[in-house]
Amino acid sequence: MGGPTAVILVRFPLAPGAPCACLSLPLGSRRTETPKHTYKMKEGHPPEPGRETAIAWILEQMQTYDLSVDDLQAHGCFDAPPPPPAPPASIGPVYMSADGQHWDGSGDMPDWLQRAVNAGQSIEHFRVG
Repeated sequence: MGGPTAVILVRFPLAPGAPCACLSLPLGSRRTETPKHTYKMKEGHPPEPGRETAIAWILEQMQTYDLSVDDLQAHGCFDAPPPPPAPPASIGPVYMSADGQHWDGSGDMPDWLQRAVNAGQSIEHFRVG
């Protein structure tokens, strides 16, 4: 069973404190195998009768109604993927001299900028960002 797979999670607890059931299916396939051959255990979760029952029920419903994982995805049965993380804010030079010296505005003002300000030049003259 190579190729892309999807995981179906049963979102209701099978028993108090029980983890959600997990089922791996090839994407776009119509299931015809028996339930014992269509799922695998998540690491760290011992086999549970309620979990196996839920998996068998899911497979039975998918077979009864001729559903594929793609059908379920199309009807919103799965959470949307999380949005990609925002790109990190690029902190470039905020002040730059004509010869390429720069200062990001944190810490003490560098000598080149301090001399220009002391000579009467506005600090805003050097602002680039």
